[in-house]
Amino acid sequence: MTQALRITANALVAMEKTVQCVYEYGVRPPEKLHQPWLDRITEQLLLAYDLIEADVRQSANTSAARGSILAGDTLTVADISVAVAWGFTQLTQAHRVPLSRYPATAAFAATLEGTPEFRAYPVDRE
Repeated sequence: MTQALRITANALVAMEKTVQCVYEYGVRPPEKLHQPWLDRITEQLLLAYDLIEADVRQSANTSAARGSILAGDTLTVADISVAVAWGFTQLTQAHRVPLSRYPATAAFAATLEGTPEFRAYPVDRE
């Protein structure tokens, strides 16, 4: 249970920092940008994904029988949160969060996005 809560929290941080990047770089006028703040939120975004990547790797190494489940024996909000966060970040900030730095997270998210439940509610990528 604690592991699932930690993973969910890190996914929520990743989503929040992604939103901040979208607003800062896409909405705020360029003359209002404050580089130290931009650097800070980008660093926090990457740190959140570093923690997620470690959890996804650990999960893959400790229980291959679980398949695409990060904590416990059933799909939890942690699994869904990681997949949704990754998809949102890649849709809006892929240039800041490189796939090559987070291969386990990318593979995990792709696995969940390939399930009927995720395919039933596709993201409009246009």
